[in-house]
Amino acid sequence: RNFTRLSTENDLHTILDLLNQTFEIVVDTITREGGQVLKFTGDGLLAIFPVKSRGKEKACEAATRAALNTQQRLSALNRTRERRGIPTTRLGIGLHIGNVLYGNIGAPGRMDFTVIGPAVNLTARIQQIEASKDHAAVLSAPFADAISTPSTPLGDYDLKGVPKSVMLFGLD
Repeated sequence: RNFTRLSTENDLHTILDLLNQTFEIVVDTITREGGQVLKFTGDGLLAIFPVKSRGKEKACEAATRAALNTQQRLSALNRTRERRGIPTTRLGIGLHIGNVLYGNIGAPGRMDFTVIGPAVNLTARIQQIEASKDHAAVLSAPFADAISTPSTPLGDYDLKGVPKSVMLFGLD
C-alpha cells in the first residue's frame, strides 16, 4: 500500500530494502503453507495454493494461515523499522478460489509461467479493496465459505471489469 508515495519520498535503495524484507516474509509464509509464488509484479506478487493435491478446504485454510502469518510478521518488521526511523508498509491481500489456466505464456525466447482467467482477475481486484487496511485480507464469498476462520461481511462491491457485484468478507 502507498508504494507510489513511498517511492517518491525515499531513495531507491531504501525502497529496495523495504521490498526485499517484505517479500522475504511473504514468500516464506506462502511456501511454508504449500503455496507457490508465481511472479513478482513490481511491489506485488501472485501466488497460488493448489487444490488438486489437498482439496479446496485445506488449500483455503493454508492460504488463510499464510495471510494471517504474513500480516503478523509484517507488523513486527514495521515496528523494527519504525524504531530505526526507516519507512514501513502495509499489504493488501486478496483471497479467492476459482479455476485458472496455467502454463507458459509469452513469445519465443521470453516465456513466463503464470495463471490466467476470471479467478485471477477477480483476485487482483479484491486485493485492491481499501477495506484491507482494517483486515488481514479481503476474501471472496466462495473463499470465506471454504474456511473455518471467522470473517466479517463487508458488503457487495462493484469491481472494475467484473460483470456482477461481488460479496466480500474481511479476515480479522
